[in-house]
Amino acid sequence: MSPEAERLFTVSEANAALPGLRRRLERICAARAELIRSAEKVRGLERGGDAGHAEEVPGASALRRELEVLAHEGIVLRDTDAGSADFSSERGGERVFLCWTPEDPDVRYWHGPDSGFAGRRFL
Repeated sequence: MSPEAERLFTVSEANAALPGLRRRLERICAARAELIRSAEKVRGLERGGDAGHAEEVPGASALRRELEVLAHEGIVLRDTDAGSADFSSERGGERVFLCWTPEDPDVRYWHGPDSGFAGRRFL
C-alpha cells in the first residue's frame, strides 16, 4: 500500500480486525517455527548460491503470504515474537499508531510515529 493510500483505522475498525489478526498471528508463528526448524536447509541454499529458492523451504512461502496479507490490510506487525501490531490512525489531526499486543483484549493504546511501544499511551 503506498503512503498516499495508507489506510487509517478508527479504534472500532482496529478492534474489528483483531479476530482475523489473532488467527493470522497463529499461522505466522507456526510458519516461523517451521522455517526455524529448516534453518540448516536455508544455510545450505545460501552457501550453494541458490537462496532465491527460499520459497521451497518449509514455512517460507506461508510466512511471506501471511505478512503480505497484513501489509495489504494496512496492519503493521512490529514484533513477530510478541505479536505486537500497529494500526495507522489519526489523533488530533496528527498521524499516530493504535497499538495492540496479544495480551490486550482490545486496542487500548496509541503512540506517535517516533515513540514506539515504549511511548504508548492509554486511549
